[in-house]
This record gives sequence, structure tokens and C-alpha cells, in this order.
Amino acid sequence: MQATAACKVCPSRGVCGYRRQQGQTARAWFFPQNLIFQPKPKAIPAPTALVIDEKFHDKGMAENIRLAASTLEGDLLDVPHAGDRALLSEYRGMLLAALKAAGATAQAPEKRARLTRVQLEAVGLTADRAQDARRIEWSRKPKPKLFGGVADMVRQLRALRPRSAGDRAEAAGADGG
Repeated sequence: MQATAACKVCPSRGVCGYRRQQGQTARAWFFPQNLIFQPKPKAIPAPTALVIDEKFHDKGMAENIRLAASTLEGDLLDVPHAGDRALLSEYRGMLLAALKAAGATAQAPEKRARLTRVQLEAVGLTADRAQDARRIEWSRKPKPKLFGGVADMVRQLRALRPRSAGDRAEAAGADGG
């Protein structure tokens, strides 16, 4: 039986259904719907069929996301591969075009407009391209080797934060530069 790190300290570890299932060879597994959007635990074999018996899609949807358009116009110098930089720039341009089209449908300036799949596909941003953009964006994520105490690690992480032009301008202003 493979336990997770949380299992070691969980007060219900002796009666946990999840752990009990790990020792079984049954073909049916029951788990909470939010696990659908997480990596599959190693203890659970690949399913032949997946049956979902409750509303699950809210866990995989984000609402009311606010992002400054200038974030999408920022430099991409930290993307390791030149071809990926060009693709990500193109995909971001498509997203900006879709956002502008969605904004044009707003009933009034203070009203929000929905960004739909139709609007995204109209500018050429398909699900496959969005997945590719996601892959490239994640390649930009720093992989710091942290050391020292918690305060040292917080300082190291904060030093990595200024990435967009707005952040650098803000940081320069704070330092008097």
C-alpha cells in the first residue's frame, strides 16, 4: 500500500477508504470529483471507463479572471527556444484579438463581456494551440534551488518575481532607479 505524505499524519488513516481501496484489486474506484483535474495517484491503475456521478465541471473552470492586456504584450526573452518564443507571441496576439472582440460585444463600458470558445476559434486560437501555449508558458517557470531558512527562501523567490515590464518599472521606482 502506497501512502501519501498526508496519510502519515491524517487522523483517519486507519479507516480511510482511499487507503483501503489501494489494497484491493477491484475494477471500480471511487474518489472525489476534484481529483479529475489532478494527476492520477500512482496507486490507482489506468481506468477502462470513467463514470462521473455529480456536477464536476466547476472544479475545472475559472471565473472572473482579471489579467492586464499588457501582461500578454510583455517580452518573452526568458522562453528558452526561439521557435517557442515566436509561437507564444503569435498565440498571445490571437488571445488579445479575441479579448478585443469580446470587449466590443459589451453592452456598456462598465459591463463585463464573456470570452467564448467561438471568439477564440474565430481568431485561430484552437484547443491544441492553447495547450501548446500552456506548455511554452510553463517552460518559463523558474526552477530555483532554494537554500537557507524560510526568510532566505522568501527573499530568493521575491528576487525571481519581477518578470513583466510593469513589474520591472515598479521595482525600479521602488529602488529609486
